[in-house]
Amino acid sequence: MARKTYQLRKQPKPPSTTQKSHPLIIAILLAFFAGYYLGGHESTPIVLTSVKSKVKTITQKQQHFELKELSKLSFTELIGVVAKERQKVALKLEREYQIFYSRLFESSTMEEIFVMSEESKARFVRRIMMKILLAQQQNYYHPASGEEENNYIDKVITFTWATGGDSAAAGHGNLFNQSYTAIMENTVRSSFASLGVKFVAKNYGIGGYGSGPELALCQESVYGLDLDVLNWDFSMTERFDQHRAMLWGERAGTHPTKPILFMMDSGYTERWKQFKQLDTKGMSTILMDNVQFTKFRKHQIPDSSTIPNPDRHLPPSLRYYICNGEIEGVVECDDSLRNFLCDTEEGVLCKQNKFQTRDVCRTEVRHQTSWNPGWKDHLLRGRLLGYFMLDMVQEALVELEKMVNKGMSDDYAIHTEYQRVLDQLSGMEQADASIFLNSPPFTQLWETNRDTLDSVNPLTVFRKHSLCHTALIPSETRYDGILTENYQRGSHKDYEKGINKALLATPEDGVLPLAYDSNDRQQCDALEIDHKDFFYVREGDGWLSTMVPNPVEEWAYGRGEPREGIIMVCLKICPLGRCPEESVGFGYIKRNRGKLFITVNDQPVKMINKLEGCHFLAGDHGLRWGPGIEDSGRYQLKFRVEDPGTGHWMKISSIIIF
Repeated sequence: MARKTYQLRKQPKPPSTTQKSHPLIIAILLAFFAGYYLGGHESTPIVLTSVKSKVKTITQKQQHFELKELSKLSFTELIGVVAKERQKVALKLEREYQIFYSRLFESSTMEEIFVMSEESKARFVRRIMMKILLAQQQNYYHPASGEEENNYIDKVITFTWATGGDSAAAGHGNLFNQSYTAIMENTVRSSFASLGVKFVAKNYGIGGYGSGPELALCQESVYGLDLDVLNWDFSMTERFDQHRAMLWGERAGTHPTKPILFMMDSGYTERWKQFKQLDTKGMSTILMDNVQFTKFRKHQIPDSSTIPNPDRHLPPSLRYYICNGEIEGVVECDDSLRNFLCDTEEGVLCKQNKFQTRDVCRTEVRHQTSWNPGWKDHLLRGRLLGYFMLDMVQEALVELEKMVNKGMSDDYAIHTEYQRVLDQLSGMEQADASIFLNSPPFTQLWETNRDTLDSVNPLTVFRKHSLCHTALIPSETRYDGILTENYQRGSHKDYEKGINKALLATPEDGVLPLAYDSNDRQQCDALEIDHKDFFYVREGDGWLSTMVPNPVEEWAYGRGEPREGIIMVCLKICPLGRCPEESVGFGYIKRNRGKLFITVNDQPVKMINKLEGCHFLAGDHGLRWGPGIEDSGRYQLKFRVEDPGTGHWMKISSIIIF
């Protein structure tokens, strides 16, 4: 199937240059250049920078006034404002890539690497249009008499990108702010801010994890409730698995904000061929084609092994990026322990210059391996993603310029017109959502543990609302204090960490403890942020209980729907799938070995049904445990490991309720 171009729809032919068309053309050009000038005028602080830093220098009232002034610009003028911001981005990239900038960031590059249907593109552009309109409309807000204007911070319009993926996506081996997700945010943030929209990019990759079933079923708890783009980047951990991505995509369709779906993968995989079928269900799927990205790098980036004195003739961003024709000096190989990517003797200079952490981290840095990309690879991918996003912003503004009626001067009329267009776009969103909800889920690729899937009902797993009680980091439920019930909004630098397992005493209250392994964390806190925390059940601790969902989880993630009472438990993933002898798995229940005991609302678990790394709990009445305690949809789970003197334990990463 031929790749689609970036054009949303064919532009009308320009009008003939008669005398009547001159005033309109002149007016549009004047508006564009006015916006271009305002976007770059240092004394006109139109660009909304980081809210926290802005508050330090100006009052919130002043900030509200500046955004209100921004909202008075026409969309033609806003195109000029964004054009000025793009020029700043171009200058930054010219400094990074020097004479190679123009050939790395030309439009033909974007069209080859980013693949999408016309329908997907239209939905993506529409999402950006809605955020711009919401921001412009927000800036026309007039406080009632006596109402404070300093509540603006709570009303910031955001555009949120979340990356889910493996160690390559998480940026292992690099500084966290060197990951491509962070680089993309750095590239586009000021352009979105110039429109009154705060761009938020969350890198929530977790090393060693695949996209399902656990992460697919925990999307709300892990990635958050407000998503505009959800990025799938598990091609390393799911190299041979084609089926999980479809569960990921189907679950995204049930998310409250129905995000645009990105995929970092090869366009030749069966996974992408099936994934893009979600286009026909009202969703938007966009591919950053890794095969085309590889061809592009090998063709456009100079080979450092063929250039005399590359330290002098190549910028740092490209120096020792290609060695002997191979990206980062790495080749595909048959070594599964190296994720089929091995270093070569000819690529030693690329290997030596692959990571750049020494200036920040004085201690040992783990994960600087052949299979984890280095800082130059993350930089280029992030910049290309940013350029693509800015192309979409530009198209969104062009479409808004066509849709919004012009010639209005008073605030109320403009506000009403924005609402009219916003309602029109929202109606299209709702129509697409209806298409998805009325379509059957695509479950055909799922063959592993198919009997379990069929016994539960594929519709339940792929579409039924699930509530996830997870210990995983990164996750919104941990950062926002939802899991721990303190509801104190934090970040990867500020959240309740639980208890170091090495210091954990027997819980006197019998509550299932949230624990972490200090060996899972590196000494330098500027590195990766993903940690496989867990709920800890040890031999000798007796019965340990937890209520799922807790009251804050119910408030945050509940939808007021009755639950089927299906319960899934996912265990912490062991490195390379090899768990130590002390680890207790669900096989002890399956074989009735008498070492692991679980109850749900005081009823014993008699059997388990495995679905890859997770397990459905079954009792005397099967997989369904009823409507919960007093029909509340809440379930008390108790765990006990009983094997005296062995030191056995179980580590649970997530408990999922349907």
